Amino acid sequence: MLKTNISDEVIKKTLLDYFMEIEKYTPNKEELERIKRATLVGRRTSLSYPLLRQSYDLFGFEDEKTSIYLNFVDLIQKHFSIDRDVIEIAGGPIPRLSFHIASRQTKGKVTVYDPLMYPVENKLNNLVIKKEPFTEQTIVPKNSLIIGFMPCEATELLIKYATEHKLDFMVALCGCPPITDYYGFDDDVFNDWEANMKYLAMSGSEDNNLGTIGYESLKELNDPYPILFNKKVKKFTK
Repeated sequence: MLKTNISDEVIKKTLLDYFMEIEKYTPNKEELERIKRATLVGRRTSLSYPLLRQSYDLFGFEDEKTSIYLNFVDLIQKHFSIDRDVIEIAGGPIPRLSFHIASRQTKGKVTVYDPLMYPVENKLNNLVIKKEPFTEQTIVPKNSLIIGFMPCEATELLIKYATEHKLDFMVALCGCPPITDYYGFDDDVFNDWEANMKYLAMSGSEDNNLGTIGYESLKELNDPYPILFNKKVKKFTK
């Protein structure tokens, strides 16, 4: 949610000026126009377009208590240490999640991958920005934590890569599963894809000694989609 002490006029002007500045870097001009229209009508939700959501965060319009990125970082830290190498896959046009993780780290570094990232100012020595896709051939440091926040079509790659390389992971699913030759949307299609991702995470974790599948959510922030991670299983000795 956005801060209530900032007027809609200030938000709209700031964002529309920024969108004009980055338009030359935007491959999908039609989507940018849709985002501009959403800005003009005053859309104030964290579940909007990634660019709009990340722009809210970039300019400090998000309320920290209800920031979807900061709350996701809290969930990561609830289950894993971030004082290690962290890899974010499909970080979006503005890598705000990685920025927040790097800001909290005391050691290690964060590397974020996305071929569609815009030029961003980076003053953090422990934040590495890769304007390129993450692939099955990408090499990451041993013991890295693999994360993704609504990485869409990269979700399956993230889970497979992490489990096959025996790496901890956490990924927030989204509502736009990659479906070939499917025009439209219904709950059955999403539920099938969600079930497949859950099974992939569960079987991959169990087969590679990463524990089992764990679940979290950000439903209190009106995010209805599940968050999957490998949950370590405590071993009890007699």
